[in-house]
Amino acid sequence: MRSQRERSPSFFLNKILLLFGMLVLGCVTVAQVGCSDTTDESIEAHRRFTGIVTNLETRTLLEFESITVASEAGAVLDFDAGGRRFEEFTPAHVREHMVLGDLVEVTYRLSGDTLLIISLRDASDGSPAPSGSP
Repeated sequence: MRSQRERSPSFFLNKILLLFGMLVLGCVTVAQVGCSDTTDESIEAHRRFTGIVTNLETRTLLEFESITVASEAGAVLDFDAGGRRFEEFTPAHVREHMVLGDLVEVTYRLSGDTLLIISLRDASDGSPAPSGSP
């Protein structure tokens, strides 16, 4: 048989408030974990590098693994596509830039020791840089 205390309305109210508090605390904890797992992309400013493509590593006909770009000043950087597809910059289009010596502008971010491409564009035109899609 239940005690008088277990049947009182305040007992049930206390239980409900306790459960609600635990739920809120759990949601806040999940939100904090989710927020702490932000990408470098949102924290670190993107960088830009302009030059000619000197090397291309392809994955498929529509995707490339990496490109090497040399600036007019002589700096040479290797950029990784990070599994992203750049619709306007297929391997064939990148190879065209290599052959013709047309400049490209790479927008990238640093992830560890890897330079990850955020977007690519023809450096000779003034169009906005198209971003890659996963």
